Amino acid sequence: MIEIKYLQDYDGADKYGTCMGCGKFSKEDPNMVRVSFKHDIGGIAQGVTVCLCNRCRVELYHKI
Repeated sequence: MIEIKYLQDYDGADKYGTCMGCGKFSKEDPNMVRVSFKHDIGGIAQGVTVCLCNRCRVELYHKI
């Protein structure tokens, strides 16, 4: 499963992050997103999560 959510929609410390593309901090970009790739293997949830600023998110979209 792939989930994409704006950091501004999270609570607490989850509202903050650093873009994995350029290193920008979430306070510099209110449109930063957290992209989570998750799967379930035998009842054990595994996955990877990255944050992307708006510019890097759009760049990834065009590359895909």
